[in-house]
Amino acid sequence: MRLSGVTIWKFMIPLLWVSTGAVSAAVADFEGKPIGVVAFEPKQQPLGAEELAGLVPFKKNDPLRLADIREAIGRLYATGRYADIVVDAGLQDGRVSVRFVTKGNWFVGNVAINSVPAPPTGGQLENAAGLVLGTPFSPEAVARATEGIQAVLRANGYFNAVIREHVAYQARTQQVDVRFEIDPGRRARFSEPVITGETKRPARQLVRETKWKGWFGWRPITESRAQGGVERILESYRRDGFLMARASWNGIDPATGRPALEVNAGPEVRIEATGAKVSQGRLRRLIPVFEEQTVDRDLLVEGAADLTEYFQGRGYFDAKVDFTSETAGDGRLKIVYAVDRGERQKLVALLLGGNRYFDLATLRERMLVTPASFQVRRGRFSPGLLARDLETIADLYRSNGFRDVKVTSRVERDYRGRRGDIAVHVQIEEGPQWFVTTTALEGVSLEHVEALRSMLQSGPGQPFSEANVAADRDNILAYYFNRGYPDASFEWGYRAAA
Repeated sequence: MRLSGVTIWKFMIPLLWVSTGAVSAAVADFEGKPIGVVAFEPKQQPLGAEELAGLVPFKKNDPLRLADIREAIGRLYATGRYADIVVDAGLQDGRVSVRFVTKGNWFVGNVAINSVPAPPTGGQLENAAGLVLGTPFSPEAVARATEGIQAVLRANGYFNAVIREHVAYQARTQQVDVRFEIDPGRRARFSEPVITGETKRPARQLVRETKWKGWFGWRPITESRAQGGVERILESYRRDGFLMARASWNGIDPATGRPALEVNAGPEVRIEATGAKVSQGRLRRLIPVFEEQTVDRDLLVEGAADLTEYFQGRGYFDAKVDFTSETAGDGRLKIVYAVDRGERQKLVALLLGGNRYFDLATLRERMLVTPASFQVRRGRFSPGLLARDLETIADLYRSNGFRDVKVTSRVERDYRGRRGDIAVHVQIEEGPQWFVTTTALEGVSLEHVEALRSMLQSGPGQPFSEANVAADRDNILAYYFNRGYPDASFEWGYRAAA
């Protein structure tokens, strides 16, 4: 079956115009009079004379048009080199003198930061400053850069660092060179920390876990050492079942001048499985609360799904897993996963029929359901995997023009009289294949038609599918967005051929 005029695109491409800048009232008074002089102030402009002439849509002896003035302002702003543009005009000997008074933008030039005893490294200080070559410059950006550098220095024990900024403006290049002079002072050392929060452990045990104190006393403060201590505290809690423990390094306590730690143990969490043997190591790998270090219903549901998939992968295709949770009087949280494995089975046959357009190898390579083999001893099967495979096959046909395809399945238990063996039958009704006969583009200017047609997947003679149209939509909108049309839109429709 073929379609006629199946795809019709309509593009809403807005005209772009800029209304920034200022035009003096005198310019409007001289509308239509011949232009005598076009000048720029100051004489040293960020753009060359030839480039400026190309951006201004009028020249000497042309009649003055207010629309041309506004277009010139828009083009100049679009270069990104100007912060302000004012256009003034005066009349001399019957001709108009047009004067562009401009103020250029400033951009970040060379950024220099003197090194300090690492850490932090020079790269870390540059990243903390956040000043990127060629980006717009402002005094506020320098202030933010100083704050960022100071924060990195404090995190690494330089609490009394002094930073001086030196700024040099380069008018010729419109760049601003910035130099940060750092006097870091002495790096501080850890000391007995101030620990707040509900720790459920003695402070000396937590301090021992941090390893901030060595054989020869307290170690120098670095960010990695501070965070490493926090991670070791958390790991010690997790080993004892406190999965929701939280700990943070809060720098130096201003009241005491000592390191500040906040630690909250949270409830003790116990997770176990009933109905089937599952080791604690396996539970830790399968239940995501161990990795996420928090307990909520979504993660527990995900854990039940992962346990179900684990048993299905071992031949218990009908396995079901549920869970319960309860909080004891002492605050302990107990989570029990109840496993019903069902009968152990083996997928011995995967039978596909009705396919003519695609061969069996093409279909089978896209399926997750797999019959038993040397590599997969009992096969891979579950109702969820089968449903996913049916939809994958249907999508494959639909993307190739089979809009009316139907894919169904049947599971045969005790296949050929052998208990525990199952076979999966997949039946495909392909239906007719639809093709594109003509493609029409609407709302597209002539200079874009050839480029757009060359990228179409829904061209004449191609299979017709919504997937191809969606790809065409993305490609065409990207084409317009990259050419300065952010509000371009896409609509399509089709009709069947007579």
